[in-house]
Amino acid sequence: AGKPHEASARSAAVQPQAVLEGGCLCGAVRYRVSGPAIDSGTCHCRTCRKASSAPELPYAQFLLS
Repeated sequence: AGKPHEASARSAAVQPQAVLEGGCLCGAVRYRVSGPAIDSGTCHCRTCRKASSAPELPYAQFLLS
């Protein structure tokens, strides 16, 4: 009950056939991933809070292909 955001991030599983695309705001970095995430959650360390200007930063990790 103490970490509702982490539980909701983990429950939003990526479907195996889903393709997700994104990147940074300036467009210098782009990514495309497919398949299930091996880990996901939120981080609220000082570095992530400062980088995102938010109280926490969601993340997902995928295997390299």
